[in-house]
Amino acid sequence: MPPSCALAGIYRRAPLALLLADARAAGELAPGVADTVGPLLGDPVAMGDAVAALRRYSLVTPDGDAVLVHRLVQAITLAQIPSDAAGQWQQAAAALIEAALPGDPREPSDWPAFAALLPHAQTALDLTSNGMWRIASYLGESGSYPAARDLFQLIADADTENDAKGAEHPGTLAARHNLARWTGAAGDAPGARDQFAALLPIRERILGAEHPGTLATRANLAEVTEQAGDAAGGRNQSAALLPIIERVLGAEHRDTLTTRADLAFCTGAAGDAAGARDQFAALLPIRERIQGAEHPETLRDRHELARWTGEAGDAAGARDQFAALLPIIERVLGAEHPGTLTTRGNLANWTGEAGDAAGAHDPVRRAAAHH
Repeated sequence: MPPSCALAGIYRRAPLALLLADARAAGELAPGVADTVGPLLGDPVAMGDAVAALRRYSLVTPDGDAVLVHRLVQAITLAQIPSDAAGQWQQAAAALIEAALPGDPREPSDWPAFAALLPHAQTALDLTSNGMWRIASYLGESGSYPAARDLFQLIADADTENDAKGAEHPGTLAARHNLARWTGAAGDAPGARDQFAALLPIRERILGAEHPGTLATRANLAEVTEQAGDAAGGRNQSAALLPIIERVLGAEHRDTLTTRADLAFCTGAAGDAAGARDQFAALLPIRERIQGAEHPETLRDRHELARWTGEAGDAAGARDQFAALLPIIERVLGAEHPGTLTTRGNLANWTGEAGDAAGAHDPVRRAAAHH
């Protein structure tokens, strides 16, 4: 049986089913390591036999598709590895983690795998690795905005100091873009605005004015301009950008749809709630067709359509839309994701605005319980 929660801190959980699932990782292993680990990759039976052997010596405790390893056992094992082999095993650990990480941090269905691999990635991966980038993106997409901001700060610093990259390498600029993005999501819109404003001319010079990375920075600058209190400025920036991004990327590209959503939101924030409602109503079926009905960005558009429906004067319509959305967003994003908590709060608000003050209390209590 796994240890109690009180003892869990002295164990490390190794998700072997994830780490040993991809046989292609064998090509990344040094010969000495490959002889030991290679036969286990992609072979659940061999992995089970290996776990059984380790369990006989009380070195691991099975825990579903993972094993628990006592930290003292880890320390003794590491101390016994010859110094000339230690680097090979460290490289092997990084290679297995890289191979196990899912490809798209925006997919909520992949978040459990990211969560299981997170502590191992933070221990084994280099800050300049692709895997660490995906970990940082997962943190942000799953709602841990300050953690994503802090990790992208470390990544941007490491890229800047890396001899193979440097301050103006496209990868470094992309890390700075994500640092600014999650700075805004973490609540510092003016700071994010200033970071994007400083980054934009560099991206224009290095990548070109119509490179997708440059356009993404322009789009995010418009968004945080509104969040920092200048709704009209954000609306004007998004309106100027939209025809360019449509021409360069196409009318149904994900970034084009996001720019349309930003324009719609800024339109509402600048005082035209009915205009925002109509823009989101036109955008939503396209988003559903291109990205799917339960993609997080589709759910955000549904949330905004409900919000601006209420702001345009239809409180009962907003209430009904939020009521239909809440169970979906809870299931897809999780009960404590910021998007879920915001949806609960909006359901309570529009329930009250629609004349049911008593009915508004229950979602408010549920939202407060998760803070």
